[in-house]
Amino acid sequence: MTLTDQKIQQVLNDPGTSSWLKTALRAQIQRDPVDAANDADVLAEIMREKLAEVFAAAGLA
Repeated sequence: MTLTDQKIQQVLNDPGTSSWLKTALRAQIQRDPVDAANDADVLAEIMREKLAEVFAAAGLA
């Protein structure tokens, strides 16, 4: 088992990991890793922008 496989199993077995993340991770490990990584990057960027908007609206930015 590779270090990445071990990390995946650790995340999947952690009771503190959200159901959403577990489902997403299980789906992504079945995909082409380049496509999965690119999609994850797009999602992360959008969510960082959304978080910045929320902070700005709350006067925290």
